[in-house]
Amino acid sequence: MEKISRQQAIERAERTGSLAGCDFSGVNLAGLDLIAVDFRGSLFRGAKLAETNLCGSRLDDAELAGCALDSANATGAVFRGARLARADLSHSTFIGADFSGADLTGADFSNANLRAANLTAATLTGADLRRANLNGTDFAAADLGGADLRGAFIGETRLVAVDLEGADLRGASFGQADAARARTAGARFGALDSAGP
Repeated sequence: MEKISRQQAIERAERTGSLAGCDFSGVNLAGLDLIAVDFRGSLFRGAKLAETNLCGSRLDDAELAGCALDSANATGAVFRGARLARADLSHSTFIGADFSGADLTGADFSNANLRAANLTAATLTGADLRRANLNGTDFAAADLGGADLRGAFIGETRLVAVDLEGADLRGASFGQADAARARTAGARFGALDSAGP
């Protein structure tokens, strides 16, 4: 796997748009415009991607566990099968993004915009989705066991056959969510207490 620096990433993204299978471990890519770049199968261990523009980029099967992607814009990006366990994705925009089959265990999506995103069969065990916009998001067959969804907007969201066991949904706004066959044992519903999320 080829090790890539920040400058090499900028140059190659502009020249070819392909950085598939590269190693960005520990590289600071924060604030860059990396629009419609192919990062499939790349390694981002310890990389910084805060405030990065990844609109339309491909990150299928990429390793992003523990990465800082806060305040990033990844509208329409594809993260199919990617590993983002414990990644900081807070305050980011993922409108129409595809996280199907991704490992998002313990990921922080607080205050993120996931409107119309695809999270089918994704693992979000213990994920933080407080105050996230989940309107129109597809969570079919996803694992949200123990996830924190306090204050999340869940209107018109597809929760078919989703695992919500032990999840905290207090103060969540459901609208017309489809929760057919959802497993909710031990989930917490109702109003938030005065302390809030």
